Amino acid sequence: MAYLARHGDYLRGIFEISPGLALGPPARLFLGSLKSMRSTPLKVVCYVPTFNAGDTTRGIEVTRALEARAEEAGRELDILFVCPPIKVAHFEALILKAGYRIAHTAVPLSQADIDNFMNADRTGEEFIPEYDRAKLYIEKYMENLKEHKPDLLINGCIPPAGVAARILGIPTVTYFPFPADKTWVERYFLKDIPDQLENALTLKLPIFLRAKLTRLLSKLATKQRFFSQPTLARAGRELGWNEPMPGIFTMLKADVELVTDLAIFYEGQELGARTRITGPLFSKGADAVIDPKILEMFHAKNANKVLVTMGSSGEKKHLLEAIAAVSQAGYHAVVVVQPTICSIAEVRARLQIPPHVYLTDAFIPAHLVNPLADAVIIHGGQGTVQNAMYSGTPFVGVGMQAEQQTNLDNFSLQGAGIRIARKFWRRDAIAKALTRVLAEPSFKSNAARMAQSFAGIDGYKEAGNAIWELVEARNL
Repeated sequence: MAYLARHGDYLRGIFEISPGLALGPPARLFLGSLKSMRSTPLKVVCYVPTFNAGDTTRGIEVTRALEARAEEAGRELDILFVCPPIKVAHFEALILKAGYRIAHTAVPLSQADIDNFMNADRTGEEFIPEYDRAKLYIEKYMENLKEHKPDLLINGCIPPAGVAARILGIPTVTYFPFPADKTWVERYFLKDIPDQLENALTLKLPIFLRAKLTRLLSKLATKQRFFSQPTLARAGRELGWNEPMPGIFTMLKADVELVTDLAIFYEGQELGARTRITGPLFSKGADAVIDPKILEMFHAKNANKVLVTMGSSGEKKHLLEAIAAVSQAGYHAVVVVQPTICSIAEVRARLQIPPHVYLTDAFIPAHLVNPLADAVIIHGGQGTVQNAMYSGTPFVGVGMQAEQQTNLDNFSLQGAGIRIARKFWRRDAIAKALTRVLAEPSFKSNAARMAQSFAGIDGYKEAGNAIWELVEARNL
């Protein structure tokens, strides 16, 4: 069957270009089987956490990359996105707009569940601390996979789904902002001291001592419950997950592990054997439309223009401080108020919003809006940072957790922006940093230089090829 899967087109051609060839019943049956093999779609299930904008949009773009590669190969795809049923505002609309079908898992998420998932990497705690619920999650993902019977699973950062796929032996592709490899994390993950450990003493350390301390902390980070996930690991073992070194790295272990980042940040580093650095994947749809009010705000003459966007993983207090900073400074600002963080009504109730600040809770085409701004105020989500740098727009940023801090540090260390530690993220500090970024030409020139890092990189092609190598190797 493996030979037929690889050479079906060639064998069909022999029969189809020989019209005079008399075919007996066995040959006709054989030819019919070849035709059915050619027309069988590749069944793909995509698990995405639709309470997280970054993971949802990356999942969509990875799937688009697979679609483009499948089209080249002449293979039809049967794609289904599977999402948790949640009652709060989320990002399913983006999946539907992209033209994909959606189904739901059988375990609804409460706001407390979502908070655990979104905050675990910052607090160092587990995704699911209750054993019965952890076991239920894995069981329901196993039931879902048995129901849909995918040939291939694309999994965002959903550890219970990863465990279920490993138990059932389903070929899996994952996508991350950094390599999900323990050795890599221990050696290279952190670029600077984590914000939560920053204090008056560490701020005075010379650069070489900060670097040594950062390397030590990077190694110690993997000892946290966030990385060991003991409750989920115990539940997985109970259900048949035979993993000698259970933890988040093995929960998310896949046949292909895509890293949607620039390769320049990983030169000379040892990566996991299954890791593929694809380059950025973020939507740059030609049909995207900019809100006319944004255009109006950013077409103002003789005024600095600032975009404020904190993604879905930002926090209310950090967003409000950023809005207060641009309001007081008099900049023409567009602020994306993500409903999962805060409502526009609450912003207006807590702050005096001047006419030169426009609030929107709509999903904006960041690749088109960023170039209109002179600077951006951002959190450290990978897609948000990449959109700013792709546009050559300098930033003032804050990381919600260590990964986001590293995303910002990759570019701030190149002089393309300023990262402010979480505990120092206050309106006066933001305004001061923003004044520097806007006044000193080096920030703009360095951001423009970093924008050149994206030139010639086709993340879609790299991701599509990596996945298709798996499809061919496993005869899917």
